[in-house]
Amino acid sequence: MDPWLSVVMPTFRGERYLREALASIVAQSDAQIEVLIVDDGSDDDTLRIVAEYTNRIPIRVLEGARRKNWVASTNVALREARGLYACFLHQDDAWEPTRLARIRRALDRYPKVRLIVHAATLVDSQGAALTTWRASLGAANTPLAPADVLEHLLVQNSIAIPTPTFRIADARLVGGLDEALWYTADWDFWLRLAMLGDTLYLDEPLARFRVHGDSQTILRSRDSNDLRTQMVTVLERHLPRANLNDEVEADVEKAARLSIDVNVALASLAHRSSGELIHLARSLVASGPRTLHRYVRDSRIVDRVGGRLLATVRGRLKA
Repeated sequence: MDPWLSVVMPTFRGERYLREALASIVAQSDAQIEVLIVDDGSDDDTLRIVAEYTNRIPIRVLEGARRKNWVASTNVALREARGLYACFLHQDDAWEPTRLARIRRALDRYPKVRLIVHAATLVDSQGAALTTWRASLGAANTPLAPADVLEHLLVQNSIAIPTPTFRIADARLVGGLDEALWYTADWDFWLRLAMLGDTLYLDEPLARFRVHGDSQTILRSRDSNDLRTQMVTVLERHLPRANLNDEVEADVEKAARLSIDVNVALASLAHRSSGELIHLARSLVASGPRTLHRYVRDSRIVDRVGGRLLATVRGRLKA
């Protein structure tokens, strides 16, 4: 019998956190799943750790040529998946023990939804809780139409990687993830899935999303121009197709472009560069109260930045 869920896990030098991620899958006590490990040439204990779990959960290891891109590795797994549904779990994140049971109950109640998302707990490198990361998608615990979701999600990707569950047929229908978008591929993917039908948001932190300085997105975000280009590409690709009325579309675009300026400035500051601050200051001055209100609401700026600042402070205190 085919599994109901395929868990996609791209790995590369994941020995530090991988056991916690795999143990959190074991804790679901769900035998009707498969775990697809796509390793990108790890030269540490990653694959030995995976081998420790092969008798505890159904694991398939997909190896091959170096891809140097988690997005490409994810697409390999999506093509090989046998489940009706799929989700992502990165090697440095983890699930709460009740996650899959909660998702299955939601699917039983709302079988027509195309995308299920939930909240996550932001944790630091040691696994200590920082804050709750709640997605800005509209009302919780009830199916949401595409336009209702896109109005919020176009402003900022507020969905943490380990939180969505989606139909594998839909993932293939939209062509998987865009491998040219190493930073914004997940945002682009969620937007394409959300356009297909109703989304259900569960306001429960059913996963742990880890904040640490060794993540690929942190390490590769030094190029401000490339970062900006990727975010603008996603916005301009999807805004015209969101079916928003003219007034809402204009408001969303203003808030989204402000969000891009904030994200680029924050990434620059993380790499100890202040070159984007002048551009951000001009954007803030030009933004009216309505744009600022929509930006603050839909960007979840307090959750995202507050958690990272706390992680930074804790790291300095421990040092």
